[in-house]
Amino acid sequence: VVVDFGSNAYLGDGNWHHVVGTYADQVITLYVDGVSRGSNNLGADMNIPAASQFRVGNFSSTDANHKFAGDIDEIQILHGAWTAEEVAAEYAAKRPAADASLPAPIARWTFDELVDEGGMKLFKDAGPNGWDLVNTPSNGVYVANPAMNYPEDFGGRYAALPATAGPYLRLKSGVTMTDALPQGSSFTVSARVRYPVSGVVLIFGDGTEAGSYRLGYSGCPRNIVAYVGANTCKLYETSMYGIGGSTTDAAWQLVTATYNAQAKIVRTFLDGVPMNEVTGKTVTINPTDLVFGVKTLPGPTTYSGFTHASIDELRIYDRALEADEVSRLARTFRYGDGTTVDDQVLSPDSPVVVDAGATLEATDGDHVAMSVSGAGAVNILLTATFAADDWSGFTGTVSGDGALLVRKGQTVPLPIASVTADAGFEDNTVVLDRATAAIPRVRTSGRVLLSDTGTLKLADASTPGAWFGKTFVIAECGSYEGPPDTTGWTFDPAAEAGKPIQGEFKVIDGRLLLQTQGGGTAILIR
Repeated sequence: VVVDFGSNAYLGDGNWHHVVGTYADQVITLYVDGVSRGSNNLGADMNIPAASQFRVGNFSSTDANHKFAGDIDEIQILHGAWTAEEVAAEYAAKRPAADASLPAPIARWTFDELVDEGGMKLFKDAGPNGWDLVNTPSNGVYVANPAMNYPEDFGGRYAALPATAGPYLRLKSGVTMTDALPQGSSFTVSARVRYPVSGVVLIFGDGTEAGSYRLGYSGCPRNIVAYVGANTCKLYETSMYGIGGSTTDAAWQLVTATYNAQAKIVRTFLDGVPMNEVTGKTVTINPTDLVFGVKTLPGPTTYSGFTHASIDELRIYDRALEADEVSRLARTFRYGDGTTVDDQVLSPDSPVVVDAGATLEATDGDHVAMSVSGAGAVNILLTATFAADDWSGFTGTVSGDGALLVRKGQTVPLPIASVTADAGFEDNTVVLDRATAAIPRVRTSGRVLLSDTGTLKLADASTPGAWFGKTFVIAECGSYEGPPDTTGWTFDPAAEAGKPIQGEFKVIDGRLLLQTQGGGTAILIR
């Protein structure tokens, strides 16, 4: 099928352009620089014979008059048609910048330049160890153009096409990885990738099933996977997007795996979010081989199961990054500016509506809205805080690793059954750390409404400390609303550092009230 959209978009201007063609529901649409230039309804399903060849750069192998006269920096084939919004977002995408708050990587491949050293084509390692990767394409397209300046250095990515004997990257000869990563080392592997069809596996090992160590992200179904040794030694395979095939969202994502040699723990992360961990594993690092882009290794020279993904950057660190560092790394890759604070989107005058099925994500920094309503989800990431003046119209969920700010006099509904954590005081507010990632910490001098039974201990607001059991602590002049059933509640008059809490339970107008003396802290239970 050939679809000619005419000459309504002239590309022979000497500039780089972003061209996308999509096919869905018998309609082919062409985009140039993020904008639709036209569509054509074929009136029938497109028939692609299994034996058809894939060509780039010419109309036909026997037609010398229709060859592409220009440069190509990246080509991708996706199983699924982008929407117009997704095309525009891809056109405007930024490359990541360095994050000064993270340790310097010991290996970094940006794929911006293809270097010839003695006839060997290399993607150079920007790290200190010279772990250059050999470009080995059989049926792939690789273009490296360091001079490209297409918005925010858009180009220079490595794109691998599906192939029978396909493209992969391996460590060049003569390089010894164990100079920087001795046996018994902890390490982290991180890659920014996009999965149109199937998966990528990052592999440490000697190129055989028995000796390979694999950390990666598999796309059929979309899983985080980690292997040590042969396939029978599979550590785990955690499905994230269901079963029955891959989910093709065409989104750039950061895949990270850490290995803590002392604790013998392997952890995997997707976009900074912990996926799973396996304990009691010892990893052997082969000194001379690193392979990227191969899904399975049946033998030392036979490669199969090649990646159908694009990679923007690959990093190796010589220690196991902590969860908060992986989270910061993911945000650096996402926003591309190397800062720790997002551009301000919300303001105290912003009404926020989060529809059912939607998620509002608060990242680094303090975020304030006028109101929050809807039945969706609010996710507060690790170093973020979120506050709003009015939550009365919100029936959704609040989750994440960040802090929800509740001001004095406010009531914020949280549909959680209980809070289990240690509490500490900061500047006359309470910081309640999460027991799990599904429960955010709460900084509050106001009221937090729990939808189900919970237990509580009251602490002197002037004293930091840890409190036992299921706890919820309110700072001075705050209050707590909750269910009237007090079965199993305890009230300990002895506080930390020997400071007693004086008070008693009273029922006033059908309400259970704990009134303390000296601190003025009131806890109201309806």
